[in-house]
Amino acid sequence: MINKLQVNMKLDVGAQCNVLPYALYCKLAREKMRKSKTRLVSYTGHKMPVMGKATLNVKHRGKTHPVEFQIIEHPATPVIGLQTCHDLNLVKRVSSVDTQREENLSSDTNQDVNEILKKYEGVFDGIGCLEGTYRIKIDPTISPVVHPLRKIVS
Repeated sequence: MINKLQVNMKLDVGAQCNVLPYALYCKLAREKMRKSKTRLVSYTGHKMPVMGKATLNVKHRGKTHPVEFQIIEHPATPVIGLQTCHDLNLVKRVSSVDTQREENLSSDTNQDVNEILKKYEGVFDGIGCLEGTYRIKIDPTISPVVHPLRKIVS
């Protein structure tokens, strides 16, 4: 909550700062924007011009925290970056991850996995080509979009 207004924000542990669109800043801010020397670059490599910065009081779980935001003109989802996520206890850093080794799995689990691999053998072999010819229709009026890579858990 910022200045008694509930605001939905995206938690982005890959972001190095907090970002707020100008239109939302105008609704929330009681203070004047300050100059910022920060340069923002999206995960796709696009530069996003920064209009300025402001420190806003964010209320989370009954406590108020001063949080610095970079203000951008582009209408975007507000972002809470890694440091603020950590400071507000929104995320927890995990130093190590324990995994179960295959030899520690029960024989029932190994049997289930082997049954699935055998039953769907065609899914796990080759490069995933489909039989036949397919035609993809593209609407030329729609702008292309680049999405971040998705991590596949192995």
